[in-house]
Amino acid sequence: MKKQAILFLYLLLVPLITANGIQNSYFEHLKVNNGLSHYSVNALYQDEHGMIWIGTRDGLNRYDGNEITVYKQISGDSTALFGNNIRSVYGDKKGHLFLLCKSGLLIFDLRTETFKTIRRQDVSTIMYGRENLWFASSDTIFSYHPNEQAPLKNYLLLSDKSIRTSSILETSDRLLYIATNTKGILVYDRNLKIVKRLNIGDVVYMYEDSKKNVWVCTRYNGLYKIDFSGGMVNYQHNPADPESIPDNFVRTICEDDFGNYWIGLFTGLCKLDTEKEKEKFSLYKYERHISHGISNSSVWTIINDDQGTIWVGTYFGGIDLFNPRYSVFNFYGAYSNTPYSLSNPVVGRIVSEPSGNLWIGTDGGGLNYFDRRTNRFYSFQSEEGKNSISSNTIKSLWLDEKRGNLWIGTHMGGLNKLNLQSRKFTAFLHDPGNPASIPNNNVREIIHRNDTIFLATQNSIGIFDLRTEKCTTVKFSELDLAKREIPDIFLDSKNRMWFSVSNMSYCWVPNTQHIEKFGMENNVLLFYEDTQGRIWAGTDGDGIYLFDEKNGKLEPSKEFNKHLPSKYIIDMKESGGGYFYVSKIGRASCRERV
Repeated sequence: MKKQAILFLYLLLVPLITANGIQNSYFEHLKVNNGLSHYSVNALYQDEHGMIWIGTRDGLNRYDGNEITVYKQISGDSTALFGNNIRSVYGDKKGHLFLLCKSGLLIFDLRTETFKTIRRQDVSTIMYGRENLWFASSDTIFSYHPNEQAPLKNYLLLSDKSIRTSSILETSDRLLYIATNTKGILVYDRNLKIVKRLNIGDVVYMYEDSKKNVWVCTRYNGLYKIDFSGGMVNYQHNPADPESIPDNFVRTICEDDFGNYWIGLFTGLCKLDTEKEKEKFSLYKYERHISHGISNSSVWTIINDDQGTIWVGTYFGGIDLFNPRYSVFNFYGAYSNTPYSLSNPVVGRIVSEPSGNLWIGTDGGGLNYFDRRTNRFYSFQSEEGKNSISSNTIKSLWLDEKRGNLWIGTHMGGLNKLNLQSRKFTAFLHDPGNPASIPNNNVREIIHRNDTIFLATQNSIGIFDLRTEKCTTVKFSELDLAKREIPDIFLDSKNRMWFSVSNMSYCWVPNTQHIEKFGMENNVLLFYEDTQGRIWAGTDGDGIYLFDEKNGKLEPSKEFNKHLPSKYIIDMKESGGGYFYVSKIGRASCRERV
């Protein structure tokens, strides 16, 4: 079965840094002007189809990665919502959503898109466990399983009629945590016996992480962690410690894919970093002058979706979302009056040394070297009469670690070699009288294979021998490339070269005259090979193509294309877990491979 999901990519060419050096996180925003029914977001949930469900103070919202659909109360319609204040949203991944609406409970059938009222009032909290929904009404805990003949069961009667339940959690070990207003947290086993009492009051929310720790968010007493062995840690704000939790009013918590925790506070979004020896809390809060920051400091709800994107629902700022893998970073900018800053704000290619230091190509600012230890940029720019790079517009980079050279493709400056030890440049330029020179001075792409680099130039492909530093221009007798542009080349695991020219794509076996031609509706922007050895092509308006090895044809991928929000493909990547990511500018789709 294939699984559709939503992924947001943050395609920012140039990281920026504020003048005072304060680190910021880059947040995408989903607000009323995007179709959201209300700025106050109470609940978030991702269903089995990858859709994000958003409970607001004024309606239920479904977000498919492109558009928002709003569900609201309809007077006299028993199959609609009976109220618009959606406080909680859960699901069973089997076609049902469970909604805490005002103080009542509804079930929503994803197949029929109809609502069914389970209890209209006196519901204080809901939570979906391993196999069924749990909810509290007065002094009673109920279970609900929509697929059973008698779905609603009176599961547990609490000992005191004055008890009210603020939160319920069923752990992976089938323990039932019930947070009460007078008895603290009561922990029941499967036999309905109390196995533990925890003296923790004013509980707002409870959460189990991947390590089976239980986290308890409270209104006044900070955050508690109960580990698997039963030990308990209480995190409270310490004014004398800037790395302590910033606020004792904790509303929610969520673990990301890297084992860090994101915490919703009254005063902002807090991150608990567990990677270092000392646990450290850091705060992201609303600042009017930062457009990419969090939209409101009052955080109500947080979820981590199937692709690792963190969704943050705020009191009056809509939704903020980011992926820790891509979006939380230091920002660096180009400042003319600041020494050791980036030389140009338009960044193209970046390669990394084994040390972690970076070589960065810019569009007009030459080459930059970033030293991570000192946090400084050093620029290399074209200077007439000196040993320097031949052009300040960098198109491609390749690091030859074996020989200690950085190879640089430029716009109208040919191919450059930088010796990393001596910091000396050597330029290789097109010479009409020398057949061993590069074919064109516009070098768009560099592909390495053994002792050879392949060069995609303005109108030719060059094969450059790293040992002799001589180049051979590839000539195809049936192709006239003199006035045509080669945007990209790709060498697959079978040693086949893929490239495109206008609306025609080619597959060529180097050192042979064997070339296959494929007519296309639109230009191919890139080729990609997955772990199964399949060749994919992304186009500038016709979606995705897949190469059929049996019949030797590039054919449109119907399964992929019908789910794409745009047919203009920017990039394709494969990750672990069988996921394949396809992106356009700002948004991407993801489908699980067969």
